[in-house]
Amino acid sequence: MKLKRCFNSRFQLTASPEAIIASLLINRQLDTLYYLELIGINVGGEILSIPPSSFQMDEVSNGGVIIDSEIAVIRLKIEVYNLLRDAFVKGTQHLPSANDVALFDTCYNLLSMSVEVPVVEFHFPEGRSLPSPTKNYMISVNLEGTFCLEFAPSMSSLSII
Repeated sequence: MKLKRCFNSRFQLTASPEAIIASLLINRQLDTLYYLELIGINVGGEILSIPPSSFQMDEVSNGGVIIDSEIAVIRLKIEVYNLLRDAFVKGTQHLPSANDVALFDTCYNLLSMSVEVPVVEFHFPEGRSLPSPTKNYMISVNLEGTFCLEFAPSMSSLSII
């Protein structure tokens, strides 16, 4: 069974002109969660080489991508996260790095700086894509101007966006 739900750039139910339609999947083993049919991610215009199986549930309903409008940090399978982080770091080599903060391992010292960072874009079936605004994936973590990439690796086969 497929459900359709309309999301804007923060994945909130909306009728906004920037909204896209994304298919939701139901996992019969975990029927309280909604799974999103994600097919790819690009960073800074570069499509990441992510195997399609990275976003899919396996034959026993493990893995996949769930949507959670209340999470603060997007969690991706480790191999997907590593690809995203590496592409992001490649596009931010010109920025001064900062120490890791808590679960964030990609941080920058941006005190009094206005900078541009690579756009993270999610891809869905039927050619639909959703570029995420920078404020949705760069988080200020202290008063000293440290900003971190607001993605983290998932410790399971499940990704949560």
